[in-house]
Amino acid sequence: MKRVVLAVITSAFLSGCATVDQNTTFDGSDGNAFVLVATDNVPDQGVRSHTFVFSRVDLQSSTFLPEWFSITFDGGAGAFVVDELKKPEGLDTTLRFGARSVVPGDYAYAARRDLQGNLQTEHCYAEGAGVFRIVAGKTNVISLGDVLNNKGTDPAVALDQGAKVLTAYPKISAPLVQAGQVGSITFPSAKSQGWQGCLNRNVTALKVISAAP
Repeated sequence: MKRVVLAVITSAFLSGCATVDQNTTFDGSDGNAFVLVATDNVPDQGVRSHTFVFSRVDLQSSTFLPEWFSITFDGGAGAFVVDELKKPEGLDTTLRFGARSVVPGDYAYAARRDLQGNLQTEHCYAEGAGVFRIVAGKTNVISLGDVLNNKGTDPAVALDQGAKVLTAYPKISAPLVQAGQVGSITFPSAKSQGWQGCLNRNVTALKVISAAP
């Protein structure tokens, strides 16, 4: 499902493309998890930002849980505080990595939002969302692949490139693992417009299409 709406945006304008602070620390000792979202073919011009939204689910009870997180990539405008990791000099890869600390659990890739000026396009995956397992105490790599053409990236490549990107972040030291896809779901999206609509906080039920133990 795709929605286009006008959005009023408040943002901090920065010189150049902002990336995650290289002093960011995560060793896994606090009981949380760290995620690296790997994407390919993310346009770097014409769109101000791209935001990928993940919502936590309980596959056994077929319900959404309260936790969710988003990863934002700059689209070339250099005007957003984003979640992207800075690549080390000399690393030749088209993959881009966004990162943050999250509550561990199973998370559905629920939506993607593209922002161009005040025009917001929401891609809602209510008709089929992959679910990824995020493990506590680990740095978990979610490989989304080519996000525009729905083509996957070899998870082993994403894991390898993620390890190389993290050489620029020595304080992110928790073991690196692949976040495996453990299921897929469908869910009723909200009828009102707006990018939060896809998550539809008024609906808790979802349909599990497939699930691993």
